Amino acid sequence: APNRSLDPRYRVVANGLVRKVAIAHGRIYLAGDFTAVNGAVRRGLAALDAVSGALSTWGAGFDAGGLVRELSISSIGVYVVGGATGRLWGLDAGTGRVLFARTMLVSALAASSARVYVGGAGAERPVWAVDPLT
Repeated sequence: APNRSLDPRYRVVANGLVRKVAIAHGRIYLAGDFTAVNGAVRRGLAALDAVSGALSTWGAGFDAGGLVRELSISSIGVYVVGGATGRLWGLDAGTGRVLFARTMLVSALAASSARVYVGGAGAERPVWAVDPLT
């Protein structure tokens, strides 16, 4: 708020740690090791409406199978890394539908509309460029 007080619309309660916050597509995205946000099931990834602060239905069915460690956003997708097996997911920015899921050891992530850049472990291939839709 302009007077530097807390905005009561953004009272968000998660039952675990929120590790990443990003803003795009009219939403505020949260990633972490929670399974519920504001009493609704959200497994590691949630979205709030940026204007109202209300929990969005975007990506409501997503399940990382564990914590979400990384989050990056482009104009066409939302990309997250996590889960017990180390996976990279691409979700459609409009619908929240999963576009792809790949098992990869990922330590860093950055996205554009043309590529998702993945920093990994090992000297053989420390950085990958992945198609953002498949």
